[in-house]
Amino acid sequence: MFRCSAFASIALILGSSVPASAQVIVGNATVIDGDTIDMNGTHIRLAHIDAPEAQQTCNREGVEWACDAAATEALSSVLDGQSVSCSSIDTDIHGRQVAHCQTPVFALGREMVRRGLAITLDNAPYEYGEAAKIAHA
Repeated sequence: MFRCSAFASIALILGSSVPASAQVIVGNATVIDGDTIDMNGTHIRLAHIDAPEAQQTCNREGVEWACDAAATEALSSVLDGQSVSCSSIDTDIHGRQVAHCQTPVFALGREMVRRGLAITLDNAPYEYGEAAKIAHA
């Protein structure tokens, strides 16, 4: 599990977002980083989580590691070429859709938390906390 101070600022940014109209986006996705995907030119931020950003490093047991690359690789592995369905719940201050996204196998955000490569935000549903417990174990 990682802890990075940049997560606190991301949580503040997401907390000041404006509501978006309900929208469902379905298709293939490419990974931008551990909590952001692109679907047909639309950048989608995974709801309720925060993962390391590009060029971010973390400290694990006193050793610096490329948690950004690990999170990006993990999300790519979760997608594994499957079709993704995203239900938009908001728009953040960067104009990205904030959405619950899933493949036929995984809820993307919850799976990233379960793998220990994302943290839950304060507004996360109960299931995300359960996923965090699995990651801590």
